[in-house]
Amino acid sequence: MIPSVRFQAVLDTNVIYPLISRDLLFWFAHYDLYTPKWSKHIFDEWEEVMIRKGLNQKDAAKRIATVNSAFPEALVKNYEFLIPTLNLPDQKDRHVLAAAIKSNSNCIVTNNLKDFPKEVVDNFEIEMISTAVTKGTIQVTPSGSLLILMADAQTTGGYPRIAQVIETDINTLAQIKPGDNIHFQMISLSEAMKINAGIENVLFKIRKSVELKFQ
Repeated sequence: MIPSVRFQAVLDTNVIYPLISRDLLFWFAHYDLYTPKWSKHIFDEWEEVMIRKGLNQKDAAKRIATVNSAFPEALVKNYEFLIPTLNLPDQKDRHVLAAAIKSNSNCIVTNNLKDFPKEVVDNFEIEMISTAVTKGTIQVTPSGSLLILMADAQTTGGYPRIAQVIETDINTLAQIKPGDNIHFQMISLSEAMKINAGIENVLFKIRKSVELKFQ
């Protein structure tokens, strides 16, 4: 077994931006379960996403500085010369693989496995790791089409993820016919939890009512 502090993983932008996965990955790193790695390219992309989502540039830069200060050994340097030598389905992802090669990392953690073909990364003895997907995960293909994963979905990987259908809407979604239009509304995690709690409360009352009728 490799000592945890020596197991190095490059974190792609799409696992750093979502708050839940970022906090979990940083928590693991804080307790020396692995050593995180990233590059200026990766953090530039993170900064762009934060600004696009409404955070001002000053606060975005402050977050990046705080993370770099917390993990001073994580920033990979002098990897740029490797980028032109690599070939991936999406050339914009070459910098991630380049950082992993330069830092001798054991793996890359990403939600975009399809742009890192196994036959390519295997040449550098790098493992690809993805966070879990579940029913309702919305992925976007290179052509821009949306895929909504349902009961027959894989458990990890796939295309980049952009959203998650809340649990209480999964059954409704399963009844959609081919050609039907779907409209999405963005809500917060707390709102989703309140909706779910409301549905659970209604179902609980129905069950109690049925039990009383048959007593």
